[in-house]
Amino acid sequence: MIPPTLRPSSLPALAKCPCFASDPEENVVQKAGGTNRHTALAKWLADDDSWRGSLGEWDADGVEWAGEYIRTHAPMGDHPLLVEQTNEVTLSTFDVMRGTPDVACGPVLFDLKGRHIDDYREQMAGYVILLGHPRVEIHVLFATERRALRSSMERSEAANIVEGIAERLSDPRTPVVCDFCGWCANRGMCPAFCATGRTGAQVLGLHVPSGNIEEITDADGLGALRRAADALAEWATYSRAYVTNMAVKKGVVASGYIIRQRKGTPSIPDAWSAIQASGVPIEMAGKFLSITLGDLAKAYAEQNSVNQTTAKTDLERRLGPLIQRGSDIRFLKAQ
Repeated sequence: MIPPTLRPSSLPALAKCPCFASDPEENVVQKAGGTNRHTALAKWLADDDSWRGSLGEWDADGVEWAGEYIRTHAPMGDHPLLVEQTNEVTLSTFDVMRGTPDVACGPVLFDLKGRHIDDYREQMAGYVILLGHPRVEIHVLFATERRALRSSMERSEAANIVEGIAERLSDPRTPVVCDFCGWCANRGMCPAFCATGRTGAQVLGLHVPSGNIEEITDADGLGALRRAADALAEWATYSRAYVTNMAVKKGVVASGYIIRQRKGTPSIPDAWSAIQASGVPIEMAGKFLSITLGDLAKAYAEQNSVNQTTAKTDLERRLGPLIQRGSDIRFLKAQ
């Protein structure tokens, strides 16, 4: 099994399971999206517009919101703004932890996330130790939701959290099935993870060979594994949909979870009406078979000498129902 790596981003998973090791091949698209947002934010803070076009409209809006938030709340008159500066520290357990805070300004930390899906307390504790201040003010920025979660943490509290996790790693480790199994490089050889699936298959009346998944190499065993996987996937899909419907239609929210409805990406089906309502010259309509809020905001910003964030705010007020948004329901773990 791959040994765990002690770094702030892995601490939430290691707090649940001391055998966790990040799988570089898992959720590649999602990880790439996060990397692109962080790169764009770094360029935005450096007044480098070359990031524009590297993100979709919704992510780009989130990056601009985060950048403006940071410039508003960072004490730049007293401290330099440090963007993605890697630090390392030796813990009292003699473990070396290395990490890269997104943005730091003296004792103030800013961490960019896509949306609120996890508890980041352990990760923030790792960054607090790396920054080295007695007390750190923390701003976790959820770009997709345009929302900031503010807190503070003493270095002593952070040390207790991080060093407690490090001490567990030095003991003989027993794997634990948890929310991070899908991200773990060890899951195919993890006895706890593999036994969970095998037990579920048996409940459904299916046989799966004993042992870990990656020990199954014969055709019959692989066939049994696939049949069990298909059945469990159907069960999981139906169960998730049922829990969501109970929350939406009956108002019964699963214990341990909260639901949050998120607005989808804005669209403008009636391009001609939107251009007329925006006040942008009508000859621009020839450029568009369809039009997005981002397209119209660029023209509006140029015409009125405002930035795109202001342009979008003005346009949302002017266009009203001409802008349409889908929505989705997300189940989040309760804090």
